Order: sequence, then structure tokens, then C-alpha cells
Amino acid sequence: MINKLACYTANKMVQTNAITRQDIDSYIFGTEMLIITLAKGIGLFVIACFFGLLIEATIFILAFSSLRMQAGGFHARSFLKCFFITDIITFTSIYIAYIIPTDFILISQIAFLIWTIQLILQFAPIETPNKPLTSHEKRLYKTRSYIVVIIGTILALALSWTSPHHSIYGLIFSLGFFCEGITLVPLFSKKAL
Repeated sequence: MINKLACYTANKMVQTNAITRQDIDSYIFGTEMLIITLAKGIGLFVIACFFGLLIEATIFILAFSSLRMQAGGFHARSFLKCFFITDIITFTSIYIAYIIPTDFILISQIAFLIWTIQLILQFAPIETPNKPLTSHEKRLYKTRSYIVVIIGTILALALSWTSPHHSIYGLIFSLGFFCEGITLVPLFSKKAL
């Protein structure tokens, strides 16, 4: 259904001379990604609102997505699997953050950030069949991954140190980074579910 909608949209763009016939495949792919991203975002938003975890889910997805755009990672084979995996990872991470005792939030956050940095150093960026990378692009995405992790680490730790009442949000942000780092491990990235 997503492909049909994307094809219909791209064909309409060709008919109105908004794009050329040679560019249609790129626009179909781009439209599919837009539809999938919107559907996942809306679905996640609805579930987060239902459970009263909108702020937490937003923080997690912000961290996860900001690093994922630079580092790449595991991709599920279908939209539904991707949606369910994303939801499971998001809400499980939030649950984990809330069960960690307050006295251990900062040390847990630091541990997750250190593991993330190690994963980025070792595995980022990940190529996919849809996005092969040249050696220049690999260096560029690795550098960008480092920058995102450094900025995110500073922000997450600053939030936890300056506002202990909000340290749970820093931990959730750190878990978002860590979960994205896990998707870089070849065990996950070489085989899709």
C-alpha cells in the first residue's frame, strides 16, 4: 500500500512536470520514506500519549534518530517490523530508565554513554544496500557521528548534573544513543529481521 501511494504521488508529479521521468525512482523512494517516517512518528506519538510518556519518548527518539542519521544501523525488512521494533526499544528503554534507582542514574548514564562511544568508534558508519558509501563518505559520517555523540553526551550529562530532578531525561537520552549504538553491531546490521 505504501509503494502504491508513493508511485501514485510520483506519477502525479511527472504529469504536472514537477519532476522528470528519469527521476521517478528517487521520488518514489523518497515518498515511501516520508510516508513510513510519518506513520511511525504518529504511531509512536499516539502510544506515548496513551501511556503518558510523550516527553520521555520524544527525548529517546531525538537521541536515537540524531545519531542514526549519521551512523546508520540495522534495518528491519518491513515497515511493520520496523514500527514494532522501534516501539519495543523505545518503551523498554524508558521502563529501564525508571527502574534504575535514583542513586545509580548518573553512573548508569555515564556507562551507557561510554558503551555508545565505543560502539561508534568501532562500527560507525554502517552501509546498507540502499546507501553504499564511498571512503570519503565513510570518513564524513564517522566524523559526524563523533560530533553528535560528543554534543549529545555533553547535553545529557549537563542536564543530569545541573538538574537532578530531570536526570531521568538525561538517562533516557543516553539510552537512546546506546540503543542506536547497538544497531551498529554487525550481528544486527548484517541480517535483517
